[in-house]
Amino acid sequence: MRETARKLGYALVALFGAIALTFTTAIAWAATTVLVVPGTGTKDPSKVPGYQENVVGYYVAPTGACDDGGCTATPVPYIAEFWPIPLEGWGGLEGAKWDDSVASGVISLNEQYAAADKSDPIVIFGYSQGGTVVTEVKKQLAENGGVPDNVSFVLIGNASRPNGGLFTRPSFLGHVPFLDVTFGPGTPTNTGTEGRPVNTTDVAFQYDGVTDFPRYPANLLATANAIAGFWYVHGKMLSPKGDDPATQTPIGYTPDEVQAAVEAATDNCTTATHCQISGDTRYVTLPAKILPIMLPLLELGAATNTTALVRPFVDLTSPLARVIIETGYDRTDYGKATPFGLFPSIDPLRLGVDLVGATVQGIGAAATGTGDASRYLAPEPSTDTPSTDTPSTDIPDTDAPSTPKPEEAVPTSQKTAPPVLQLVQGSTSEAPAVPTQTVTTEPSNTTEASASQEPSNSPEPSNDVEPSNSTEPQAPSQPEATSENTSPAPTADATAPETTSGPTTDDTSDEPVVTDAAA
Repeated sequence: MRETARKLGYALVALFGAIALTFTTAIAWAATTVLVVPGTGTKDPSKVPGYQENVVGYYVAPTGACDDGGCTATPVPYIAEFWPIPLEGWGGLEGAKWDDSVASGVISLNEQYAAADKSDPIVIFGYSQGGTVVTEVKKQLAENGGVPDNVSFVLIGNASRPNGGLFTRPSFLGHVPFLDVTFGPGTPTNTGTEGRPVNTTDVAFQYDGVTDFPRYPANLLATANAIAGFWYVHGKMLSPKGDDPATQTPIGYTPDEVQAAVEAATDNCTTATHCQISGDTRYVTLPAKILPIMLPLLELGAATNTTALVRPFVDLTSPLARVIIETGYDRTDYGKATPFGLFPSIDPLRLGVDLVGATVQGIGAAATGTGDASRYLAPEPSTDTPSTDTPSTDIPDTDAPSTPKPEEAVPTSQKTAPPVLQLVQGSTSEAPAVPTQTVTTEPSNTTEASASQEPSNSPEPSNDVEPSNSTEPQAPSQPEATSENTSPAPTADATAPETTSGPTTDDTSDEPVVTDAAA
């Protein structure tokens, strides 16, 4: 009898131990759900090969969101159009107006959020117009009990960035009836909690005209540069994806450099990592390796075989142009709603000193072949000996993003990551090198626009959500080159391994392919 009782006791201990082990393992490896809200022209991100994989690999995983159990990407399909802009995929005169398109996204996002497992971590991701969609839902969550501690946000190319967003600069206009566009103060920064004071990461490329538009548009050089940034920079934040060439990368950056920059800013948010914290948001502004306004000149040189003349000219003039362009910006606080202004307050003495210094720098760069154009057009470094250089902003304004130091810019790549990238649906396509995180993408379940939580003060959508079979316009191809820099930065490996992607269709991305535009 005593022996039987002892055996029964051992069996119960083993049973309870197995249950406890299973329970704790399930908690430790709970996958993070990433709700992916695309930008204008991409109605369903799951139908664009590489889109959701790059969302997670470039921007979500480096924040640490996928460290425990990997990430599962869930598409948020919506209208994603912008009347009356006649770009492919944007709808043109037949498309939905901005507020209707955003409202359809809010309904779809609320629907996907309601279906998500609230016991697991949730990341809500928005790109471009998708950033405005996420902004509305973030407001709704804040107004209805607050943002839960297991919910975070990652925004890229955010059209509603408080200081720089194209849809926040003219906030004084409010609602414009003819266009059906509502301008406002931007993404809120007051939703943090004691348990999670910073719940949002907002990533932008410097001089992207959608998210880094100048405060003072009377500075015509800064305005023209931002317009060029809209065309050349904004649409490349997830490259390569869809039909993009496998060699295409975010403008001047390799995927590894983007990942490393976001990771470094997450680990230590300082000016050295191009990062600010304002309220509940970590703002990362990656410095431009070359001024967007100079890229047409490089393309002209390539087309006319005059690169030998154009390159030193760009090297010579870029430092001076940067100083002038930066007088059109106020980078004091990216989280503070900052509408358009008339004229900046300029210290003439400081400006004069900066212009003289930039002129000397330009002459030296042109003479030695070490300027922006020379670095941008330099051959890619060998993957066996990755470059440790980082882009220099060459911006005299102390409020602008500064160049990182080597020890602060190098990513913490020693972090242990779960196994491999996996997809639920399976055709193969070329995709960029991404961090080895467990990424599961789910197919889109396009439904009628109804949600468990109706959008706040948003009009009902006027268009049905249908997959788009169009692509963004392609501007003339720019010279394929990756710049090397004279100041330290994240190492880069632009090798693009084969990964498994979602179903390949004719639906391509919302953002331009080589030198293209997106909202």
